[in-house]
Amino acid sequence: MKAAVVQRPEVVETCEVERPVPAPGEVLVRVAYCGVCGSDVPRVWMGTAHSYPIVLGHEFSGEVVEVGDGADDALVGQRVAGVPLVPCHECSDCAVGDFSLCKHYSFIGSRRPGAFAEYVAVPVQNVFPLLDDVSYLNGAFFEPATVALHALRLLGRLQWGSGDAAGAEGASQTDELHEKFVGRRFISAVGNGSPEMRDSSYVPAWFTAYAGKTAAVVGSGTIGIFLAQALQAAGARVVLLGRREEPLQVAQGAGVRQVAFTGGADWVTAAQGAYAPAGFDFVFDATGNAAAMPHSLELAANHGRVCMVGTPKEDMMFAPRLWEEINRKELFLTGSWMSYSAPWPGEEWTLAAQLFAVDAMKVTEAMVDTVYPLAEAAEAFARFAPGSQNKASGKVLIR
Repeated sequence: MKAAVVQRPEVVETCEVERPVPAPGEVLVRVAYCGVCGSDVPRVWMGTAHSYPIVLGHEFSGEVVEVGDGADDALVGQRVAGVPLVPCHECSDCAVGDFSLCKHYSFIGSRRPGAFAEYVAVPVQNVFPLLDDVSYLNGAFFEPATVALHALRLLGRLQWGSGDAAGAEGASQTDELHEKFVGRRFISAVGNGSPEMRDSSYVPAWFTAYAGKTAAVVGSGTIGIFLAQALQAAGARVVLLGRREEPLQVAQGAGVRQVAFTGGADWVTAAQGAYAPAGFDFVFDATGNAAAMPHSLELAANHGRVCMVGTPKEDMMFAPRLWEEINRKELFLTGSWMSYSAPWPGEEWTLAAQLFAVDAMKVTEAMVDTVYPLAEAAEAFARFAPGSQNKASGKVLIR
């Protein structure tokens, strides 16, 4: 089969490799789409991969075409999204369902061969069945969508646990979601590879905690758009903040109702004045920009919840004035890592399936920059090279 192999830093070649055979408890997936993640870029251009040569790619969708011993034959022909984390299920973090924090994990596309290939073999627990009305293209966006939902889960559980749950407005928003979900069939568990389907109108309590609250999302890339879409679905009054007009227009085309430009000298005050004069109840940073991330603290209201979803690639300095925002406002500040919880692979994945099925989360044509054939994988990664004059403005995928 063909695969895009990173032979060494800065060298990507599409070449013939041996087609994998699924081991016991594994399935073989014929890859439909695989997205280029920001975490793939330094592995190509900065030499940060665990080893070389390597086949990257963890944001993928496809069809199960073969199963290993112990896997359910009924999975053959199943359309799936890839679940890239392979936790140990034995450490103390896994024992309490914090799979994202597993101490001994493997990962498809970084610690084992990934999906920039015609086929990829994965453990049966690492495929998530797609509903009939969810396309392969949308399926390749499930992993980044669940990253957004994991961040919402973290802050929503804080809010729900505080006793400050949504009132009548929140109940109304939840009822609206219930009505959209009723009568549909959703995956409630992946388990050992025999997906359990059920009629469901379930909306997690942490998701309803956002109804009627104000929220700011800083960063208008894929994760930022998914955060804003999900917050809208949860009933929050949300604004998406970005420093470039074109991505903000893309976000509006994807259904994000309120966007604002951060290019002004005092954009924090302007955003608060226009959308949340007392500050935002929830703030999510999806930039990974060291200069922008501290401003999330300024955006937050007293007792606000702030989540750093982006990962900076350079040293980040907090001026004492900005750090004091945490103390004076008594902020809750957290990071967010990957997208998993109990029961495996997590409520994030089940909710993503529900929200995509009812078009509350979606991928528009404008969110996709280019889909490259596998033979042109090197050209796809060249878009992310340092100094490239042809930087991607949306998601780049390989098929």
